[in-house]
Amino acid sequence: MARKATGNLNSLNAYQLKQINKLWGRKIEASEIVSLAVAREMYDLATQLRRMIALIINRDGDIEEIVIGNKEIFYLPDLGRYRVSKGLRNLRLIFTDLSNSPTVSIPDDVMTDLEKLRFDMVCGYKPLGDEIIHKLAYITPNTETYTTQHSGKNFRFSNDLLNFFREIESVVNQATKAGSNSNLAIIVGAVTNYKDERRLRELKELAETAGFEIADIITQKREADTRTVLGSGKLEEVILRALRLGVDTLIFNQELKPAQWRVITNSTELKILDRSMVILDIFAQRAVSSEGRIQVELAQLKYNLPRLTDRDSGLSRLAGGIGGRGPGETKLEVSRRQSRQRIQELESKISRFGDNRDLRAKRRAANRVPLVAIIGYTNAGKSTLFKTLTKADTFVANKLFATLDTCKRKYFLEGKYLSEAELSACDDTISRTEGYDYRQNGMEIIMVDTVGFIEDLPEELFNAFRATLDELLEADLLIHLIDTSLDDMLVRKREVEKILEKELGIVHQNLLLVGNKVDCGLPENIEALRNDVVISAKKKLNIDDLLSAIGIKLLEKFLLPLC
Repeated sequence: MARKATGNLNSLNAYQLKQINKLWGRKIEASEIVSLAVAREMYDLATQLRRMIALIINRDGDIEEIVIGNKEIFYLPDLGRYRVSKGLRNLRLIFTDLSNSPTVSIPDDVMTDLEKLRFDMVCGYKPLGDEIIHKLAYITPNTETYTTQHSGKNFRFSNDLLNFFREIESVVNQATKAGSNSNLAIIVGAVTNYKDERRLRELKELAETAGFEIADIITQKREADTRTVLGSGKLEEVILRALRLGVDTLIFNQELKPAQWRVITNSTELKILDRSMVILDIFAQRAVSSEGRIQVELAQLKYNLPRLTDRDSGLSRLAGGIGGRGPGETKLEVSRRQSRQRIQELESKISRFGDNRDLRAKRRAANRVPLVAIIGYTNAGKSTLFKTLTKADTFVANKLFATLDTCKRKYFLEGKYLSEAELSACDDTISRTEGYDYRQNGMEIIMVDTVGFIEDLPEELFNAFRATLDELLEADLLIHLIDTSLDDMLVRKREVEKILEKELGIVHQNLLLVGNKVDCGLPENIEALRNDVVISAKKKLNIDDLLSAIGIKLLEKFLLPLC
């Protein structure tokens, strides 16, 4: 199949197109930037057409692309098939300068392409008498660009050209190697209000939890652009910043719509993640139980399904690394039909897990064993409290979503905590119910450590975990744990309440509000909770007060109706 020039071919006649296509057969010596004969042929043709001509040449001297512009500018085609993950692209860009200036200039957009597309070199030129004046630009060891003006009767480089390219590539690789190994990322986002700024801080925590090292945070004060979030100009700046820092990944604060994600991934070879993808990755790392792994895979498949297209390579860049790990990573590039079939299989399995959970709940109810669930915003200290109370060997870390799989342990609530409930009107009933002395012998309960909530949890992930979260409907008591050390404590509290009410339909559930981290809590937050229980799960402060409050709530739930 004959190759064709691209760009501004409007109004060109058959003869002119034939002259352009003759360039395909030209060969450039490996030691030359471009041969003098080809350069003069290009320039004569550009002058006749009154249009700039650019060639993209590989290191073997073969012409890969012919691009036709107008008198002042040209636009490069998609270089997707020449994709490069590291180093340089093994391509150089040569173009004619048709300006009236006695010197050659390289337009800003071409300099941007040099860095963004990782060309070996760009070169603009024009004849001046018997000589050819030309200007070179290439990436230097510190990943900045360097330009130099030359003149002479040929395009031979002072150094061995191929060795020069290899040397540049070597030092560029070294400059970016450290960043690649340490999972460097840049967080970007459109910011218009305090909520966006708070989400940006939270995204940084999420990214660090996922294993990223944040090299920079770049924001733009504007409403999110419908195509690229930041706008094409700002996005280009971000991409160049990433390349200069040796960053492999851009993480967007906004959840990218499939169309936005495709536009952005097709404009750069960097990995592109959004907030939801980072959360999915954390869940993939944390999933331990078979149910947890199935739920994560289901969420990944549902989230990536609208992003699966044959022509886009964005998802392929994620497989095996942060943002593309976990049970679902091998499913990222399967067909839509296969994905839908797998989704049906996983939903069926989750349904069976739900049936087993219902059976256990019925047995527990028959045995009158109270279920106490600890809920709250992610990283509020739920697992620490659970471990403090039950002595369970659960994973505890100062990270978001340290707990993913629901964990249950039996806990014996001693009678002394039950006896603190001042319910004198029901004294006899409470003391001896069905022949059992609660105040003397205490009460056996089941404590549950649950996955943390977060603002705008991805819908796919929430739906996948709905069966687990619905278990909260069966809980006899919910302990809502909140972090008193944060300035947005009340905002997080409201987010949890919103999820409970709007998503799970829990409104009148027996609930106990508990402030955690009182040892480092903000005074205004502790004051706001003056009528509630405040503890430090880590320092084990005021735990007796919490147990007494639990005892009162459970007695109200289980025994008051008997009075």
